[in-house]
Amino acid sequence: MNGAKTSTIADDTIEYRVFSLNKTTELESLKKSCLALVEETIGSKFIWNEQPFNLQPYNDGNIDMLLGRTTFDDVVDDEWLIVYLLKKITATFDDVIVQMEDADGQFLLIEAADHIPKWLTPDTATNRVFLGQDKLLIIPSADVESQSPTGSLQIDQSLAFLSTHMERCAASAPIQKCIKEKLSNFPRKSLDNIHRLNVRLPRSGVEFLAAFPSSVSRAVQAASTCDVIDMSLHRRTRFALPGQDVWTQVRVTRAHYAKINHKLMRKFKAITLSPDEKGTELGKMLRLGLEILYAKSLHSGSVDEKKLQAYIKSLADKGYFQDEMEGSRKYMKLEAAAKEAFARSECGNEEGEKMVAFFQSWKEEADTECELPIAKRRSELPAESDDRFMEIDDTTLDRLMTNMNEGFKKLNEKHKDTARGVDQTFPDFADKINGFVNSTSDYEGVEVAKKKSSASTAIDFNPDHFMASLEKMLNDVNEKDSDSDEFLSDDDVTDVDDDEQGSDDDEMKSYYESMATELKSTQAASAVSANPVDIDMNLVKNFLKSCEDEDTSGATSVLLASLDTAK
Repeated sequence: MNGAKTSTIADDTIEYRVFSLNKTTELESLKKSCLALVEETIGSKFIWNEQPFNLQPYNDGNIDMLLGRTTFDDVVDDEWLIVYLLKKITATFDDVIVQMEDADGQFLLIEAADHIPKWLTPDTATNRVFLGQDKLLIIPSADVESQSPTGSLQIDQSLAFLSTHMERCAASAPIQKCIKEKLSNFPRKSLDNIHRLNVRLPRSGVEFLAAFPSSVSRAVQAASTCDVIDMSLHRRTRFALPGQDVWTQVRVTRAHYAKINHKLMRKFKAITLSPDEKGTELGKMLRLGLEILYAKSLHSGSVDEKKLQAYIKSLADKGYFQDEMEGSRKYMKLEAAAKEAFARSECGNEEGEKMVAFFQSWKEEADTECELPIAKRRSELPAESDDRFMEIDDTTLDRLMTNMNEGFKKLNEKHKDTARGVDQTFPDFADKINGFVNSTSDYEGVEVAKKKSSASTAIDFNPDHFMASLEKMLNDVNEKDSDSDEFLSDDDVTDVDDDEQGSDDDEMKSYYESMATELKSTQAASAVSANPVDIDMNLVKNFLKSCEDEDTSGATSVLLASLDTAK
């Protein structure tokens, strides 16, 4: 590997590959078994933040696998829930192993970074890290590549070794403990993340969300990120959810609620809405999201250029194109691979087709069964979830600051153990924050109180020593200048010095007298007498001005460095 990012995995996305060591296993049968286990664990109505857990048969050269890719946006808990589910799959099916990574690479190793062997680096970890039999597996370096123990493996080499020596690949106990502790709160932590919200929606929208509960994720995303292009497409489609408005209770994640509630607060700002008004406005946002999804579904054959360009830019920022010129053969090859990966990760086309078919065939019938509660008034619905999870009090903030400060201290202790000779001073983060808040400020800026310097760092200025050093330096300069007279005789040097010195003094004296005579009749002389020049003040002002004008380094910085003074 050359250090450049060649993976097509975008930010906030996890990719997972499921392999069967039993060559007789059919991928479709394995897919059904895995999805059934996932549904048994978290239920069929689980709400993901953006994209759900998914698996599709895929062939990479001569390797068959089940491939899945899920974008979790800002909710990292979705990523770790997927790790929990995949780990459970390997615990249930002994011949199944799983490989996974995200935009950061082998994030499981990052989680256990304090315990991984020294030889295991991003360059050597390729195709060595797996999940199997409910454990984290790391293929040892010397068992497969005796000639190149630090090199990367091909996936077929890894599968062949695991099929016969899986028991030798179990990671150390500290690594297993790190992963187990990280997953100890799942899946309960994700299940508790569901937020129940009472809103007012057209009946067709209620029945659609009841039939396809995961669509609420895409609806929230569409409503909270819609732009001029989306609204233009929405107006051109001229589609509105049919049916009479009714009250219902929908399930979203806490992140979903925070997004739409934030947009609602920006819209109404200081206006306080009643519960009925708030439920109506939130319902309008969900309705807009569903209608935008419908409009996009009608154009499902075309690629979402906005998302595609954002995806390509994200890869480019991470060095995916390896500094290749745009339009070159290699650039086009990498771009084609990225577009293929993007199309594979967009699992909304099938859902879009179902959405269009649902609303085009929908008819309003009062006796239609619906899994979501329907009522004429909001008060008839079950109580919705409390939104105080978005609030933070002083006690919680202090606890978070303390935990963060402890983390910095631990990081500092680790740094002290591994980096000798480096300045060991590490500022207390909380003290710095408090010092800044309690500092004095005026029109010139903030004056932060600094700790008194120790005696060892105090400046001891000896004027006599300074003058003696300066005189010695000037004498050295004079001695060097005198070297140019070595070609003259002693008599010539004496005559030149005496004659030129006398003439120069007389000439300069005459010059100053004539200049003083001319200035007596002007305002310059009176101005100088009334405002004598403070040379020291001018020196300091000019010095500070030079510091301000320098971006990084310059003459002033060099001078300060020679005086052992920080800029």
